[in-house]
Amino acid sequence: MEPPERSSAYETLRKSTGSYRHMPAATDYYCHFYTLYNWLGNGFYVNNQTGGATAYFYNSGRQVIESAPADGYQRSIDWDPVYYIKNC
Repeated sequence: MEPPERSSAYETLRKSTGSYRHMPAATDYYCHFYTLYNWLGNGFYVNNQTGGATAYFYNSGRQVIESAPADGYQRSIDWDPVYYIKNC
């Protein structure tokens, strides 16, 4: 199942279950911190944000554990240690 068409202002994240989740920037264009619930196992992410905004993944202690450049490439990730995402 492919994700629905979305604006490039959105960061698209995919869980290993095959379901897609879209993490819109707060009010579409502002930097925002998101809390993730029950995102477990291996999966993928694609950062399609415009303007080259790098997204950041944080552990439970709010320490950066991975960064996602806005290059449109799909990358694999283990969601188990990811508790938060910041879209910029």
